[in-house]
Amino acid sequence: MATETVEGKEIFERRCAKCHGQKGEGADDAALVGGIGSLGKPKELRTVGSFWPHAPGVWDYVNRAMPFKEPGSMTADQVYAVVAFILNLNGLVEVQDEMNAKTLPKVKMPNRDGFVKDPRPDVKAKR
Repeated sequence: MATETVEGKEIFERRCAKCHGQKGEGADDAALVGGIGSLGKPKELRTVGSFWPHAPGVWDYVNRAMPFKEPGSMTADQVYAVVAFILNLNGLVEVQDEMNAKTLPKVKMPNRDGFVKDPRPDVKAKR
């Protein structure tokens, strides 16, 4: 089932806003929006919009770890809806955009090229 940002807003307000604020502006480590262009500067703000390289990683984190006191308590559709709302707050998707397993990987995150492979020989993947 596809979910939209509008559905996510209601879930966010009920289950997430206490820590993250009504518009994702939560203090310091709880902020989900803002910080675009701040990485690498003295007062950087790591948020979904400024730091995360891939949208599916946001879904995975929310699915496994949120809400903080009830991790894993949301359905997959609820997680898609909340992630759509968070991405919308960051200006990355439109209100009417559907989020699901096919559309989420297509979201282009601002920091998608900000991570580089670790060149150390001792951290290569073993196959």
